[in-house]
Amino acid sequence: MIPLDLEGIARLVGGELVRPDGTGSRRVELVVTDTRDPGLRGALFVALRSGEGDGHAHLAEAHRGGAAAALVSIGSGTGAGGAVDGALDGLARIVVDDTWRALETLAVAVRRQVAPTVIAITGSYG
Repeated sequence: MIPLDLEGIARLVGGELVRPDGTGSRRVELVVTDTRDPGLRGALFVALRSGEGDGHAHLAEAHRGGAAAALVSIGSGTGAGGAVDGALDGLARIVVDDTWRALETLAVAVRRQVAPTVIAITGSYG
């Protein structure tokens, strides 16, 4: 990914940047959706909800692992006043309606800026 600052990401995805003191000018070069990802330190952690779980349940783990910021959904209890027990103090958050949609919007924008050559390989088995 190309380096992006948190304000730019928030603007791009239509989110609200909730930033503890001094965290707004951070830049991220990687987006992760799993706290076990070795690239977590300094990355944007996207808390996705699915049938298998809710990434919002892993925000404190992402923060402890060094995530620069988190992309979270409204109503997840992680917005401006929602840092439960102080576990997210110091973690910048971009609050959006839908993290899946915001991730898609971010991916499309980055792909347009990078303008990579796209190659498709097709075939059949057997």
